[in-house]
Amino acid sequence: MAPAWRQPYLSRMDDQPCRRVSPDGLTLDDMREGEVSLTDLWFGLHEQQLSKAEGRPVDEAMKKHVRHSFPPPAEIDFRMST
Repeated sequence: MAPAWRQPYLSRMDDQPCRRVSPDGLTLDDMREGEVSLTDLWFGLHEQQLSKAEGRPVDEAMKKHVRHSFPPPAEIDFRMST
């Protein structure tokens, strides 16, 4: 699920406020293993860009493609792998 603060921006295709949060120089000392809000944001931005570029809605196939083709930078990826 998308963090509540980003949903209004992504629902109207306004990803610029979300893009201003960059991992460059960002210290995330209160993030814990298993936290997915930053990777959800990363994937959501790429899904919206691809949706806009291809003129089609975000569906499960697109989500799968984005997760395979646009891996998040290690600096923001706190997901637990199984």
